[in-house]
Amino acid sequence: MTGQAGYKATTAGGGFKLPPRLAAIASRIPPGSAVADIGADHGYLAIYLADAGHYRRMIATEVKAGPFDILTEHIKAAGLSDEIEARLGSGLEPLDPGEVDVAVLAGMGGNLLCQLLTTASEKRVGRFILQPPSHARELRRWLWREGWRFVDEELIWEGSRVYPIIETVPPEKQVTGCAEPVTGLDTRAVAGANAVRIEALAAEMNIALETVLEIGPILLRRYLEHKRDDDADGGSRSSGGGGQASEVAEVAAIEDLVKERLTYYEGLATKLRTVSDAGAAGSDVLESLKQAQDKAGDLRAIMNRGARHT
Repeated sequence: MTGQAGYKATTAGGGFKLPPRLAAIASRIPPGSAVADIGADHGYLAIYLADAGHYRRMIATEVKAGPFDILTEHIKAAGLSDEIEARLGSGLEPLDPGEVDVAVLAGMGGNLLCQLLTTASEKRVGRFILQPPSHARELRRWLWREGWRFVDEELIWEGSRVYPIIETVPPEKQVTGCAEPVTGLDTRAVAGANAVRIEALAAEMNIALETVLEIGPILLRRYLEHKRDDDADGGSRSSGGGGQASEVAEVAAIEDLVKERLTYYEGLATKLRTVSDAGAAGSDVLESLKQAQDKAGDLRAIMNRGARHT
């Protein structure tokens, strides 16, 4: 679900328009916040937010001199040099402790994000909005193991590509880098509240934790709740009745994601099975085949669970 910011996240006062994935992020930032856009690229989000005038402070960062120069040029061209502080540096390094309420890290892969976020606690940022174009499962795994709280998740489609948004709150301390894949229900490195919620969801559906983390725990929970409510309402939610159009669209997006991942793992299993049947498979191929088959089974279970309520 999109957040509430008290204005429409499409065009700012000066008519500056954001693409859907950035507009969705903008709609999640509360008015009056001090905001940092980390890895701001051309500065579109920062320019939009500063132009909207709802925020008490706006910082935009870039890690390399060339992109930083482009960022500052765009800010200057927008006439917002006094409203946006452009800073050069990697990840959260340019931030002073406690100076921002919300930090946005968008357009970076999940593996890179879980490295950059290891210093989050010392920077005392209240909330993070993350948008990894790849390796979202690895990012969620790291957040889960390090005890971050999942506040909300959303899927935004731009053309044929889906962008997950993960809104999250850091714990007081982070310890490790990117974690290894989850095996079983190991909670030794996991904060209690997160562990109970995600493990309970995996147990309820009889699927692996890795599958929950691949789709997204909040997305998956919301999908199941919608299907239950739809069944109780006689299908009115699926038809978009009762003002539920946005909810139906979100459920459709989650289903599309599950189907896409299912197609991928079924295709992978077919390829590996061909290698295995040819007698050329080593133990690594056989293990990969089992993992692909198990993942496909989990994803089919999710689809079947939803189908029971339609």
